[in-house]
Amino acid sequence: MLFVLSLSGLTYAAGSKTVYSRVNNGSVTDGTAWATSLGGGSCTCTPDFSKDVVNINHNTSVSGNLDVKSQGTLNIGSNATFNVSGTLTFYNGAVVNVGTGSTLNATDIVNKNNSNQITVNGAITATNTFSGGNGSTLTGSGSLATGGTAILSGSGTVFGATTSCLVGPCTASNQAQLPVTLVRFEAKKVDGSILLSWTTGSEINNDFFAVEKSTDAVNFEVIDQILGAGNSNHSIEYSSTDHHTSASRAYYRLKQVDFDGSIAYSKTVEINGSNLENAFFSVALSTNPASNNLLVSFANSQKNSLVNVSISELSGKEVFHSSYALGTQISTSNIDTSNLSAGLYVLSTSCDGNSSHQKLVIEKRD
Repeated sequence: MLFVLSLSGLTYAAGSKTVYSRVNNGSVTDGTAWATSLGGGSCTCTPDFSKDVVNINHNTSVSGNLDVKSQGTLNIGSNATFNVSGTLTFYNGAVVNVGTGSTLNATDIVNKNNSNQITVNGAITATNTFSGGNGSTLTGSGSLATGGTAILSGSGTVFGATTSCLVGPCTASNQAQLPVTLVRFEAKKVDGSILLSWTTGSEINNDFFAVEKSTDAVNFEVIDQILGAGNSNHSIEYSSTDHHTSASRAYYRLKQVDFDGSIAYSKTVEINGSNLENAFFSVALSTNPASNNLLVSFANSQKNSLVNVSISELSGKEVFHSSYALGTQISTSNIDTSNLSAGLYVLSTSCDGNSSHQKLVIEKRD
């Protein structure tokens, strides 16, 4: 007799496989957290991801690497989080479903599944890299985010995207391909002029960049125009120099224009026009990964400076922002991160025209 079992809208044939379901939060190796029947008691056992059906409806963690092999099925139900501290690999024949509102996190993710059986309706995140092999397909209504690269080989696709993002962070969803990624945009004083430099990780239909300048951060004017690469799947460096630096402060941004006239703007960077050759500013994260608190240390050579600190999701959504007054000393600040979900974020700081961006990992709480 063939039994058919449904979990959070996911249907599969159990057959001769053992079906495991989570009883509570905890580690994969915690045998008391598993049951072999829905709503049943603990079986004091551990599933085999290479051949069993594994249903996760509670927050679950794996220490080290995890392989979902050809006979394995992994179902992550709605609003559950599954964290893998190492490399997560999907092999050919494996079935993986990430439910709506759920999150699958790993340090690296490798999709070797030459089929469309990897379905993501929630969120999947790789702290470092995502790689899809020839013929591999990731489908669904959810999203993918990486802190590093996203590399697709051969005919591999992610939500229909076929273009790799060779410099991170990278994002993709069922709404859009891996984006034209502006990895870096910086301004610094060099020999009395302002050198503007930026890097793209990939480009789709990019006609040109217009470099814009302002003295009040409100009214901008175009000071240079740089041709884009059109379509590219590798990292490209750009630069422009502003020789007119009489203002005490200046603000710069990029306007990116597609061939069809579509426009997108970069963040705005600020630079102090005074003598900054001997100035320095640095940021160090004393707790990264962090859990409930993040300790940040600032080293600054300027008097009475103000540092702006923000934390953003990889999608660009800002989830924290604050400002701190600094003097000419090393300062530390404790940021409450207890309200942030486990996953990968970007911590950005700016001070006296200097800016930095660092990857921040928030760990799962017990």
